[in-house]
Amino acid sequence: MIKGHLPWPRLLEASLGLNKFLYGKNILCIGAHPDDIEIGCGATLAEISSGCEVRCLILSMNDEHPEIGTTLVDVTKNSLATLGISPNRISFGGFRTRHFQSQ
Repeated sequence: MIKGHLPWPRLLEASLGLNKFLYGKNILCIGAHPDDIEIGCGATLAEISSGCEVRCLILSMNDEHPEIGTTLVDVTKNSLATLGISPNRISFGGFRTRHFQSQ
């Protein structure tokens, strides 16, 4: 065994430990733009979605690029569904992309 590396059974045990720790919990994932959640924590969602109540909130629908905005929303819904998140658990906010209001 290489120093500092865990043997395979211990890695599997660590992975199952995360799933057990989160089992039955309510999880909210927040992303600024479509695809942020899948890129940022897709592997974790795939691991835990069967044992948790996962909801996703995407703050922007990428309105700065309307030619791809609808496509990105559809791709996001499809990719999250692949990870185990049903479309009725996905919400989109009305924030404009890259726009911050001043006070």
